[in-house]
Amino acid sequence: MLLENKHTRMAPVFILAACAILLNLSACKKSSPVQEYKDYCLYVLNETQTVSCNIEMVLDNEILQDPANPVSINEGNRYLRTSSILYEAAPDKLRVESIQILPELLAPAFKPQRSLLLYDGANQWCEGADKENKMQYRRVKTAGITTPKRPFDTHLNNRDSGLMLGEGLLGSMRTIFRIYTMREVFTDNLNGTECIVLEGKLNEKEFYKYLEDSFQEFDNPKERSMLMDKFAFLQMYIAESDYFVRKYSFGPAWDRNYMTVSFSNIALNQEFPPDTFAYNPPAGVEIIDVTELIKRKLDQFLSKK
Repeated sequence: MLLENKHTRMAPVFILAACAILLNLSACKKSSPVQEYKDYCLYVLNETQTVSCNIEMVLDNEILQDPANPVSINEGNRYLRTSSILYEAAPDKLRVESIQILPELLAPAFKPQRSLLLYDGANQWCEGADKENKMQYRRVKTAGITTPKRPFDTHLNNRDSGLMLGEGLLGSMRTIFRIYTMREVFTDNLNGTECIVLEGKLNEKEFYKYLEDSFQEFDNPKERSMLMDKFAFLQMYIAESDYFVRKYSFGPAWDRNYMTVSFSNIALNQEFPPDTFAYNPPAGVEIIDVTELIKRKLDQFLSKK
């Protein structure tokens, strides 16, 4: 009887202790969902050897205006859009075919601009219009310029696709996770796809380290402040089905409307045709080798450090 009474008295204590443990475990799970989803995404990135997709980039054209020569663009015409097709094979092959569509108000003066950025494992090939809207064909030998961690960073970059400087899609996502401190997570439906939405704030120290690694100089405090403002806020949509990116947006914290990059028709770890990363220039064009020019610029940059 005494034993029964003892256990009867102790039972509520055990129940309360068990409840406390469960509450603590629940709190731990809720305290770090951002880190958990980030780990899931990084695991998928590390397991991905090939990726192909369509990319749509929309850039707020007001940011591009020359303050000394402003152009009035209404809400319907203010955006610069780029459509791209991307093929990437780890660790060092990349093909991005793009067409840039200018706002309607500016379209009469500029034709849609087509560009090609291709890495075949030993060379970078670039096709794109110069300032006079004439096509240029350039080559960079990547040996001695790129590194295993940054296999697409020759410092001759195509910035129209919405990818990070000198990065493919896989590298861009890794960089984004590095330079942003993720703070919030929720779920949303994006065009019929259930997504986890991560929101983050730019980590100034990591961002400038990334720029320095890309040999980008922003010594002017005003330029630094403007750049920080453009990329202050991040919102990233990750599909719940495969933990791969479907959209990300950068922008000022007060607006969040600077650049939006959307991905569709995503295929992971599929084989590509053998000629996917072979460069075949148009007949009769002049290909300019800028390898030595880039090396000299890098040497000059490093000599200042």
